[in-house]
Amino acid sequence: MKQGRSLSELALEIERQKESKIDRKVDSRHMQFETDGQDEIRLKLPEIVPRLLSDVAHRQVGTHVNIPAKYYDRCRHQAPDLLCDHINHWHNLTPAVRMVRELDGDVRAILSDRYKRIDNVDVLAVMLPALREVPNIEIVSCEVTPTKMYLKIVDPTVRGEPVVGDVCEAGCIISNSEIGLGSMSIEPFMRRLVCLNGMKIGDKRFRRTHVGGQVAIEEGRIAHMLSEETMQAGDHAMMLQARDVLKASINQVFFNETINKCRVAAGEVIEGDVPGAIEVLEDKYTLAKQEASDVLRHLIETGDLSRWGIANAVTMTANDVEDYDRATELEAIGGKIVEMRQSEWCEISMVAA
Repeated sequence: MKQGRSLSELALEIERQKESKIDRKVDSRHMQFETDGQDEIRLKLPEIVPRLLSDVAHRQVGTHVNIPAKYYDRCRHQAPDLLCDHINHWHNLTPAVRMVRELDGDVRAILSDRYKRIDNVDVLAVMLPALREVPNIEIVSCEVTPTKMYLKIVDPTVRGEPVVGDVCEAGCIISNSEIGLGSMSIEPFMRRLVCLNGMKIGDKRFRRTHVGGQVAIEEGRIAHMLSEETMQAGDHAMMLQARDVLKASINQVFFNETINKCRVAAGEVIEGDVPGAIEVLEDKYTLAKQEASDVLRHLIETGDLSRWGIANAVTMTANDVEDYDRATELEAIGGKIVEMRQSEWCEISMVAA
């Protein structure tokens, strides 16, 4: 399992970011995009020094003004002045209020003004006390990246064996994105003791999207009537729900269901060409060439050519990549392989059979 910061290091960084963050709601007509001497695009707001934009913010701007990503990227690198003209034109022609989220003096996200902020510091404020209330819980990995915060936890007393001697422990991943790249969520997770790999299971028990007031707008058109106090009370109730789900989701009954799926996967073996099977896997899950090569290497080294073996080869590859976000994505792909439909498995296992 990919290791990030210690819990104390994570808490310190989240607190530092809290002090460095600035949010502004801005009419798009007051957002001026311009280039600097190095052809870098910056966002100029009234009475504010122009700010650089993250890659995520660039993609959000392009989506908002309906500029196709491929053309946006080409202009960004080859004709930045032209791209600024495009963005400024459409922001003026179709004005909208946008939420600009800044960190350390740069623009990290440009979102809808309806975006519901669930900040990492608030998630930790609820989840850390909740974790202390659950006996035996261990935080085995945590990190905050430019896009997400992660807490990966396990309960070593909740165990199962997909194969005799292959002990796995039940857990959860708590994750949150402050910039629109995913909701605050709690998802089932497992740790395999033989290699300490992690695997994310796709059955979500709790999920909260970052869109505040939209349901009220659609159902009763009352969002504008809600006080800040009422909105905060709703947020607090939501976080308490998340705490309760966390406590309930790591249990032996639920984990037994997951272990049974793993046992089925352990009994299904590649019947065709092994390298060909990995090529199909590469295309299906958009693996990088090096990632696919590493999966094949791990598969051969372990000698386990079952579906369970492939899933574990993918999660082993998660340990090889530098990026924590990508490592977590690979852990999720491992879980998808365990849970894939029989028809999907046949596409992989029967290649050149």
